[in-house]
Amino acid sequence: MEQSFARRSVLTRASTLLNGLSKIVSARGQRSAASVLWWIMSLAIISSWIPESLLMGSSFAQVMAVLAGSAACGWMWLLTRTLFCENAALTPGTLSAFGAVFVLEAAARLTHGVAIAGFQGELVRLIANAEPIACISMIALVFVAVLQNVDDQTTPAEKRFRVSYVCGLALTIFVSLVWAQDAQAHIGEATQRNALILCGLGVIVATRLAINYRQQNPLIIVSSYQRKPMARRRRSAEGQVDLANRISTALGDEDFVTVEGLKVVDLAARLDVPAYKVTQCITGALGFSNFNQLLNARRIALAKSRLADQGWQEKSISTIAYSCGFASLGTFNRSFKQLTGLTPRDYRNTLPSN
Repeated sequence: MEQSFARRSVLTRASTLLNGLSKIVSARGQRSAASVLWWIMSLAIISSWIPESLLMGSSFAQVMAVLAGSAACGWMWLLTRTLFCENAALTPGTLSAFGAVFVLEAAARLTHGVAIAGFQGELVRLIANAEPIACISMIALVFVAVLQNVDDQTTPAEKRFRVSYVCGLALTIFVSLVWAQDAQAHIGEATQRNALILCGLGVIVATRLAINYRQQNPLIIVSSYQRKPMARRRRSAEGQVDLANRISTALGDEDFVTVEGLKVVDLAARLDVPAYKVTQCITGALGFSNFNQLLNARRIALAKSRLADQGWQEKSISTIAYSCGFASLGTFNRSFKQLTGLTPRDYRNTLPSN
């Protein structure tokens, strides 16, 4: 248990450090996160092409070449997430998945062709069998990263960009993993090697073009509300309009709106609707900051009508204020001037009858 907690702690610190470094690099304008990942992915692809003859038999150089050339699919996954995912932070889970692929691929390449007996030999065989599965899993995650957020809110240009990226990737996979894999006997070793190199160069060039496109067309963050299906959003909007009309009708009742100390829970109880929904409607469909602002607006509208009413001409300002539900004359005067630009007395003096 303690070891598991320690490993999670290390992964958490590592992800925090990498995210922090990425932010610092971006802030200084030296490299974007996508560009950094592109350089690392390109290095991994190119390192996998290095023939053993160039390493001059150095075991150290061979190990370094293997490590540098491992997990190209994993680096491509991280790069693709940066280009297409709204939240591409390096979480402990992301680091764990990438780390597992890196270790498997490096171990498989380091032990390739080595004859080992017993338990260690069985472990080497399992690693060799697991390595292509891990690589294919990374490729599958690349497709998921590109396509997971495509919906009716995605612009046509963004859809074309994503489809082009997926089609290019699919073509590369077909050539490298389906057509050229283990095809030396049919097409020749040189042809096979050249095909794989061309595929690698195609990935490098295509991802660089994708980065350039993304820099010119930044990823638009879409809220969870915007991602709701159109029919669901329409029903929600219709419900808001209906509730807004009911709220307006309730506050149009003078006996109700003039109750002193009226609260949103009282309005919710009258409408038989949860208070939070009433608040959402007030701040959404009705466009007020809160219930008190809406209530004051309705009470001031009532006060204006009473100030203009001949039957209320003999009534004092304070009497009208209290009759409209205000607890104090000062609050009434401030609210009235805030909404009309005039004091209640000045407003009354501007009326034609006066």
